[in-house]
Amino acid sequence: MQTAYARNAWRHLLLWAILLPGCSTTSQVYSAQIIGAQSRTSLKPGDLASFGVAFVTPTTSTGQEEDKLALALAFAQSFESARPQTRVVPLTQTLSNINHAGIGEAYRHMIADYRDSRLLDRTALAQLGNATGARYIAILNLATFQQVYHDRLGLFGLRVLQTKEASIRLTLQIWNSWDGSVAWEGSQEIHMADETTKEDAVSFGVVVQAASERLVARIP
Repeated sequence: MQTAYARNAWRHLLLWAILLPGCSTTSQVYSAQIIGAQSRTSLKPGDLASFGVAFVTPTTSTGQEEDKLALALAFAQSFESARPQTRVVPLTQTLSNINHAGIGEAYRHMIADYRDSRLLDRTALAQLGNATGARYIAILNLATFQQVYHDRLGLFGLRVLQTKEASIRLTLQIWNSWDGSVAWEGSQEIHMADETTKEDAVSFGVVVQAASERLVARIP
């Protein structure tokens, strides 16, 4: 015979089973902050619309080499959405133009040197501008990306609700291929949280999209 405690326990389990499917929420930005003060910039309103911007291969300090294409794609899409009047050359088109122009070796050296010195070679930069037809060259650096999980609610030893968090910190530089200068730079940090019963994590793509929209909005 079931005891009163056991019957109540099963009632609570049934109640949670009914209620929890509606408890899942979408990811929310928990915090978003600009890293450092706004740098002095030579980029003026209308410059990108007049001369275009091309994305090159991002760099990363996290070891997540496989995420660099997704990072560049998200930012290019944010640019196109926020600035439809601007000609945006996404990374895939940049790479195609580089191969067509026969400057692949110079490009590889330029990106490799940038990882160490944070400097884009002026000659290679000019060649890249000519190959893409864009005066401005955008390069991203992914500094950190982390995903963490916290059990938020347990019932009779079972995990019922979980908070899933993700954070990202990245930097965007826009270089002027005509004179080899940094025309604009900015950094963004985003922390997102999702309290849910689902197994899915707060994805890399969701966090990058949030960061890209905020960073692009700050560009003149």
